[in-house]
Amino acid sequence: MKLFNFASRAVLIVWLLIAGMACEKIGPAEPIDQPTARAPHIIKLIDANSALQKTITASALITVNDGGTLTLKFRGKGGEGIDLSLAFSPGMVREDITASVSLDDKDMGTTMDFGPSPTSFSRPAILDFYATGVDFGKLPRNATIKLYYYNADTGQWEPMNAASITWDIRQGWLKCEDGEIPHFSRYAFGY
Repeated sequence: MKLFNFASRAVLIVWLLIAGMACEKIGPAEPIDQPTARAPHIIKLIDANSALQKTITASALITVNDGGTLTLKFRGKGGEGIDLSLAFSPGMVREDITASVSLDDKDMGTTMDFGPSPTSFSRPAILDFYATGVDFGKLPRNATIKLYYYNADTGQWEPMNAASITWDIRQGWLKCEDGEIPHFSRYAFGY
């Protein structure tokens, strides 16, 4: 019995040593349950040759009783354009507000800043968006474009829900239908 017990222990020790060497990793260990977040590539919605070169803004009154729609329409000299609509149903805001949106393409890509921030809603406002003259630049063939929200607390871009986001690289357009905007902040399209 002592021989069997010794042999079993020896086999177990050898097995653990082999398993330990096979799993050895040089460098710090990474947590298994936390995927590493990759910042999305934010899309520049207007071709670089005809960039906005300015901030474009729009505002609208959104009321508790009637809701409302914030719209922004932009047409560039080269035929590029943006049509943005953010719809609010009655009762979505706690008090009447003047909602605003600013489009800016000076930094990493085109961002949509909705305000006044911070303002949250009882259910998400609905974003419909259509852009022509989009610079898809280095968009990989297998990329999936999503609507993102920039979480200033974490410094991370977080994907948001949308019924559909479609695009055509050759024709240079991007369309988002029924994107969910649960609060005012910075949003963008990326992959």
